[in-house]
Amino acid sequence: MIESRNIGGQSGLTYGQIGGGPGSFIGPVHRAAIAMNNQARIVSGCFSDVPEEVAETARELGIDPSRAYARYEEMAQKEALREDKMDFVVITAPNHIHYDVAKTFLEKDFHVVCEKPLSLDLEQAKTLLRMSRERKRLFMVTYTYTGYPMIREARHLVRSG
Repeated sequence: MIESRNIGGQSGLTYGQIGGGPGSFIGPVHRAAIAMNNQARIVSGCFSDVPEEVAETARELGIDPSRAYARYEEMAQKEALREDKMDFVVITAPNHIHYDVAKTFLEKDFHVVCEKPLSLDLEQAKTLLRMSRERKRLFMVTYTYTGYPMIREARHLVRSG
């Protein structure tokens, strides 16, 4: 369980995002979904590997420029040292880097929410599972359509034969 805390007069969870900068489809979708329940707010991010795009996205989202990063490794390291560090990270970067990003943030003891796929192979997935268990960190993989009523009905029909 992620414990909610009061930070600077604002309660709730805080998160950072990897990916989701200009031109991204799924990054803004995740931010909108998280905002819907009003229990978490974005405080940091590495939205692109282009510094100008990172700065632009951070500005649009009202993120302190000191918490906008062009490299996810730097973000993990610096956020882990902050007294007001984020509670979890949301990974919406290109698929081929999901494993490396997730591993980096687990190593710094952050909870992880990762857009599918979580990794490129079973061994990587097992490594992330082991790390999250050893560090007692939540690791969640999102599947965009599983909550849609039509998809649930289709699943029910398939399982029913």
